[in-house]
Amino acid sequence: MSQTTGRVSRLSWVFPIAIIACLLGTFQATDHTKKVMREVAEVKFESTCRLIQDLVNNHLLLHLRSLYDVRGFFAASGSVERDQFAKFIQTTSVQGKYPGLEAIQYVERVILENKEGAPGETFVVKYVEPYSGNELLLGFDLSSEPVRKKALEEARDTGEPAISQKVDLYNKEGGAEGFLVVLPVYDQGKPLFNSEQRRQALVGFVAGAFKIKELFEDVFREQNILQGIDVEIYQGRSLIQPNLLYDSMPEHLTALTIDGDHFHKVLPIRLGGQKWNLSFSGPSDFGLDENQKQLPYYVLIVGLIFTFLLAAIFYSMMTSRSLAEKMAKEMTSSLTTSEEALKEANDRLKTSVGELEERNFEFVLLGEMVELLQACATAGEGYDIIGRSIQKFFPDAAGGALCILNASHTIAEAVATWGKKLNSELVFSSDDCWALRRGKIYAANAADSQLFCGHLGKSRPNVSLCAPVLGQGETLGVLHLALEQPPSEFKIRLLGALVDQIGLAIGNLKLRETLSNRSLHDPLTGLFNRRYMEESLEKEMRRAVRYGRSLAVVILDLDHFKKFNDSHGHGAGDALLVKFAEFLQKFVRGYDVACRYGGEEFVLILPEISEENALKRARQLLEETSHLTVSYQEQTFEAVTSSIGIALFPQHGSNWESVLRAADAALYQAKAQGRNRAVMAAST
Repeated sequence: MSQTTGRVSRLSWVFPIAIIACLLGTFQATDHTKKVMREVAEVKFESTCRLIQDLVNNHLLLHLRSLYDVRGFFAASGSVERDQFAKFIQTTSVQGKYPGLEAIQYVERVILENKEGAPGETFVVKYVEPYSGNELLLGFDLSSEPVRKKALEEARDTGEPAISQKVDLYNKEGGAEGFLVVLPVYDQGKPLFNSEQRRQALVGFVAGAFKIKELFEDVFREQNILQGIDVEIYQGRSLIQPNLLYDSMPEHLTALTIDGDHFHKVLPIRLGGQKWNLSFSGPSDFGLDENQKQLPYYVLIVGLIFTFLLAAIFYSMMTSRSLAEKMAKEMTSSLTTSEEALKEANDRLKTSVGELEERNFEFVLLGEMVELLQACATAGEGYDIIGRSIQKFFPDAAGGALCILNASHTIAEAVATWGKKLNSELVFSSDDCWALRRGKIYAANAADSQLFCGHLGKSRPNVSLCAPVLGQGETLGVLHLALEQPPSEFKIRLLGALVDQIGLAIGNLKLRETLSNRSLHDPLTGLFNRRYMEESLEKEMRRAVRYGRSLAVVILDLDHFKKFNDSHGHGAGDALLVKFAEFLQKFVRGYDVACRYGGEEFVLILPEISEENALKRARQLLEETSHLTVSYQEQTFEAVTSSIGIALFPQHGSNWESVLRAADAALYQAKAQGRNRAVMAAST
């Protein structure tokens, strides 16, 4: 009896300590689980924010491309009538393809004289499409309003697209908020080296009027990815109320409100030389399913139940001394059972936390891949990053490949491969892949005798996994993985998220390359334009100075081109320019640069060449030009001759502008001496 009493006496202070320890452990485990769930939700929130950032940026670039197309139409045609403008807009289906683009206007520069006789200018809307509902805009002077005038002057002086602050679009409904995107249209025959020359060469503007609400709601409605995130778009660097363009949930929190129960993220986008900020706000349990949300409470309940059982045992032991020995045995048995249950629950919790940490790591990798893809300049760089990243997501894969479809979507070709064992063909027909044919992920397991894709050939892996890559509303390619074991359901969902991000990134990179190519090449001849010529001259001049080498600038002018144009028509004249441009591209060396300077004038940049060899090359060019023939509408014309002016750095100038002027002066001297000849500039 004394032994039982001693045990009960010891239990009188051991049990309270054990109960307190259980309570503390329960609260600590609950708090840790809450933190892990919040970290998982935050990773998902940031990944979704970057996806939305990419979608908005991509959407705006697509709309800007439509305005570049209209400006290219004016640059190529010179003079455009109203019917031609309306037909071009209708043919390209600009309004139907780009929701939020309310109207496209051509704004003409009108030169006036004020009362003192000094010249002035206004910018008047000459054409507008669609015409119906926008008739009142015709003849409207955009320079009469400070906000519009500021955007016009910025575009005119920089030569780049400019975006206005919020304006009233004056549409037929009245009072619709929007903004203007303005592209300048210049006289292609005039120099555009500085802002003063651009002002003199300005002909007019192509302006797009965008409705803010329809523009951004189209992005989020089509993709359906907000998932409870409040997106605010601010124009400018400051997140202040006057700069707010759009709010997807006006009744919710704003970027100006600090709330610990919500995640906040601000990401920038750049458009037309202007910086916009995207502010995101979402709940702290963003992206978690119901089981993940309730997991901390499950941990709390299990801990409290265990603590309650321990307290009940303690109470029973203290109120029934006669049964102390029996209760001690029962307690030992109960503790053993509870310990096993707690160990099992702890093991499950560790497994769940491990899975969550693995998923958290994969979400971090996904965010890093998206950031790297956004920083890529070319699609080739993007392919290399994708290949390196996929290996981190699927380290057990025996091999894999990213294959991109050609323009006609009939042939897929591998642009990135990885792993030691690649079972797929590097080039194959799109019909050989079940994922491309079905438009969704396709898995084949050799153990189940499933049908494998035709591009795998005879050497097939244990498990094949193919996922179509979609972007810009079309199928871009397929991602193939060769696995040893069947993937888990989570890995398949992860692959779906990966190809979604890859499709967006590849589509965005291809769009950037298209816009860059259009901004650097002449639309008629395909040669580099004046802008690229100026950048190349600056770069080559610096290189020549650094390495002490010479640089030749050659200006060519087709003789009597106006007479040829008047005699045979503008179509034949364009055919002559295209033929001559093709000849120049074959004539120049690999590191030479051929540009269209304007009209019938062309410029060749020849690095590392002596004065003697430059003159020899020019005379060779004259000889071969005289043998060119041009065919147009089943007629063949003898090509006109050309005159050439040549200048070298540093003999004829200390910078590229002076060398270009010296070559131009030599060209005029060649024309004065009777044309069809090459003249070297006089030494300074």
